[in-house]
Amino acid sequence: MNPGYTYVRFIGLDFKSFKFRILSRTLQTNGDKWIGQKKAMPTRVDKLDKRLSIYSNNEPLLKSILSARIQADLLLWAEQKTDNRDGDIRNYDDNLIFAVAGDLESYEECKLLLNTACRFFDEVTKVVSKHFVVLNGS
Repeated sequence: MNPGYTYVRFIGLDFKSFKFRILSRTLQTNGDKWIGQKKAMPTRVDKLDKRLSIYSNNEPLLKSILSARIQADLLLWAEQKTDNRDGDIRNYDDNLIFAVAGDLESYEECKLLLNTACRFFDEVTKVVSKHFVVLNGS
């Protein structure tokens, strides 16, 4: 049975043409890699590359977002004792979704999800804003 996801959704964002997706490494993502359908970007961080499949149309920009603190947050969910809980972190249209697998079981887990999602959102908006200011010369 699929446990589903618990997620935080941020709306009203303008990422222009920047797209990314961070998924738990699964049979599907491993199969996509094996048949050459999708190739995850290497982060050069063994723990991340082992647990997550990370995709972007602008790898240098996404690598800038993956600061040491963000990596630690991702690994906090990915290296839980029973399962890799990183679910699906991505942007689409004017949304950013930070989802973890399963239901949250305590107040502390709810706070952890909100804190990690907000840090990720803050880092994405900071890095993307700087990038587009440099590109536009403003």
